[in-house]
Amino acid sequence: LGLLVATCSRSHGLPPSMRVTATSPPLVVAGPCPGERNTRALRSAARTPTGTHWKQGSLSRSAVRSRGLRSVPPLRSLQGTSRSQQGRSPLLVHASTPAAGNKKTAVLVTGAAGKTGRIAFTKLLAQADDFDCYGLVRNKKSAKALSKRTGAPLSRILVGDTLDPGALDSAMEGIDALIILTSAVPQIKKRSIVKMLAMKLVGKKGRPEFRWKLNENPEQADWRGQKYQIDAAQRAGVKKIVLVGSMGGTQLDNFLNTIGPEGEGNILVWKRKAEIYLTCSGIDYTIIHPGGLTNDEGGQRELVFGVNDTLLETEYRRIPRADVAEVAVQCLTAPEARNKAFDVVSKDVGVGEVTASVGPKLTELKSDYDYTINEPTV
Repeated sequence: LGLLVATCSRSHGLPPSMRVTATSPPLVVAGPCPGERNTRALRSAARTPTGTHWKQGSLSRSAVRSRGLRSVPPLRSLQGTSRSQQGRSPLLVHASTPAAGNKKTAVLVTGAAGKTGRIAFTKLLAQADDFDCYGLVRNKKSAKALSKRTGAPLSRILVGDTLDPGALDSAMEGIDALIILTSAVPQIKKRSIVKMLAMKLVGKKGRPEFRWKLNENPEQADWRGQKYQIDAAQRAGVKKIVLVGSMGGTQLDNFLNTIGPEGEGNILVWKRKAEIYLTCSGIDYTIIHPGGLTNDEGGQRELVFGVNDTLLETEYRRIPRADVAEVAVQCLTAPEARNKAFDVVSKDVGVGEVTASVGPKLTELKSDYDYTINEPTV
């Protein structure tokens, strides 16, 4: 998905069948958020617990600290009992929960099993003096794979669904900061490749077709799943959210919005809706829009920052995942990143000066990100 941003920045118009039609309530944009409309309505929505599933899979971290409990099962599933049963639920908490008075920042990385999420999770683990890091993944298979690849104990990897508010409530307990790296991921239909090649043989143009995994289309993953995370973070008193999205959000006709079956596309529209929701949540935030993601080594390039997708018109439109992860981690503590939304790409290796610190780069931005440009109306 990230790579397609770079290669398809000038995109095709959306036919009527691809325009957003959603069963969810309309987005109301509010001041000081984009549009300066209906402030109370949106802020009320942003502070209201969503859904009826108030499940709790563990004792709270504060309860664990007060009871001095440390020993736990090796893998934690967040689909547990109701809040009313919390005091009677089995102890399914992190083995490495810090003792009371510890100054480290507790950080939860959602989407930790993804390529960029895994890198961010690893970077935080390496900074154990400053961060108490946990990762959230969808299933036990992903948890075991993440543990194997990063060396993290399974006690630091939580299993839960971002569409389950109860699971998120459990995951957010005791968390100070949240990095959201969840996203719908398009999967190419193999038959469409054969069809495209056949069309090419007869001189016609074609394009591959994509699908989404069950319950992981853009509306579910990039809007509802991220909204539920923000809601849970509010309930838990999380102080900072770093959300990693994608460039192209100002372009309603961006090619990425045409990916997927009819009625299940518009991935950038849904992402943008979640971002606006975050800006109106009252939680300190940073929103990162990377260019096309590559798997190149990080820490070797000068990073270029901008707003409103203007970087898509420049020579450089890609960035290594490792650099995106580093930016996300730095934004947890950089004061210059507070309540900022920005785009970021990288120059080629050897061009310019390698960027070591995000803060000074953000101070050079001449304007703020403008969410009133093609703001979503779903």
